[in-house]
Amino acid sequence: MIAEMEADPSAALELAAARSAVEGSALLSHAFAAAGLSQKELAQRVGVTEGRVSQVLGTAVNLRLSTVGRYLQAMGFRLSLAAIDADGNAVDAGFSSSARRHRSRPPYAVLDEMQSVPVMVAA
Repeated sequence: MIAEMEADPSAALELAAARSAVEGSALLSHAFAAAGLSQKELAQRVGVTEGRVSQVLGTAVNLRLSTVGRYLQAMGFRLSLAAIDADGNAVDAGFSSSARRHRSRPPYAVLDEMQSVPVMVAA
C-alpha cells in the first residue's frame, strides 16, 4: 500500500507530510526520555501547561519546526535538519551560505556534531 502511495505524486506528498509529523513527535518523545525531565519540569522550562506538554509528547501532531526547536532547547538539545535523497545522501541545513551535500554519509550523520536523538521511521 505504501509503495502504491509513493508511486502517486499527490499521495507521496501527503505520505511525506505524515512521516514528518510522526518523526517530529518521535524525536521529541525520545529526547524527553533521554533528558530525564518530568512533564512538569519541561512545562516550566517551555512556559506552557503540563497538559500542553502531554499533548505535544503524546500524539503525532503536526508541530511547527519552531515548536520542536523550542522543546528540544528546553530539554538540552538543538534541532538539526537534513534532507535525505533516494540514494541515502544527505543535504544538511548547514550554517554556511550554501547547503552542503554529503555523499556516502548515512542519514542523520549530520547530527553527530551535537547532542541529539536521531529518529528514523521505516517505510
